[in-house]
Amino acid sequence: MYIGRNAENEPVVYEAFEPERCVKLECFFTAFRAEYDGGYSFEGEIHDFWEMFCVLEGQACVSADERICRLSAGDVIFHKPMELHRFHIENGNPLSVFVLSFDASGPVMKKLENRVLTLEPEQKNCLLRMTELVGAGQQPGEECSAPVLRLKSQPLKFQQFTCLTELFLLSATDSGSQLRPEADPPEALLYREAVRVMHAHMRDWPDVPVIASECGVSPSCLKQVFRKYAGLGVHRYFLTLKIIQASRMLKEGRSVAAIAEELSFSSPNYFSIVYKRETGITPTAYRHR
Repeated sequence: MYIGRNAENEPVVYEAFEPERCVKLECFFTAFRAEYDGGYSFEGEIHDFWEMFCVLEGQACVSADERICRLSAGDVIFHKPMELHRFHIENGNPLSVFVLSFDASGPVMKKLENRVLTLEPEQKNCLLRMTELVGAGQQPGEECSAPVLRLKSQPLKFQQFTCLTELFLLSATDSGSQLRPEADPPEALLYREAVRVMHAHMRDWPDVPVIASECGVSPSCLKQVFRKYAGLGVHRYFLTLKIIQASRMLKEGRSVAAIAEELSFSSPNYFSIVYKRETGITPTAYRHR
């Protein structure tokens, strides 16, 4: 409550209204613009923070867990935490992208899960300003975090970039045209079905012939599809799914022993060894972090 006076010098009581933060940027990890030659293939990654991948020029085929999306200039996809994602160029033409990885909180973020958009003019203008702030001084081949470090050394521009990013995220939840996927080719449908089979077998360790049989294809055909869309072998992809599930269970407070048993690792110790090998930290350290 605040007290003031009007033009007649009479006391006036003002009520304060605090805005609700629907989204709040906690931190940035990378922000960069990049160009790739035709035929480029990014082998993929997984991390426990958000990533926004926007195509500026050209076309890209993006894999996000079991989803296959084909993005053109002006399209953007949001990768949620612990989502395995990669991209490659199919048509042989150059590709220009803007990539932003960050951590954020607020109810808006739930709405961005699995979201793929074709940007509207206002959103494109906002993104253009973001790329201008990031691109100032960006050198070819430098670390992906270098533009963020430069912005951090300029507090005014860094706050501008943060506000623009929050505005962009807010806009992306209720505007922009949700990109409708093209009719999936048979290979993409097979990939999706194989991932579904893997999730159904999360409590055991089916080998490649078993997964291929449940999908109605040969092991060699299944391996070829995973090389194209996942950039990983079938067994390696299945292990990655288990690590993702284990990370979720650790966040829920499940014990290492319980997770090892549920995901069919031979022992808690072996699970800890594999988890650290795949993520770089122990299960206990991840849960505490």
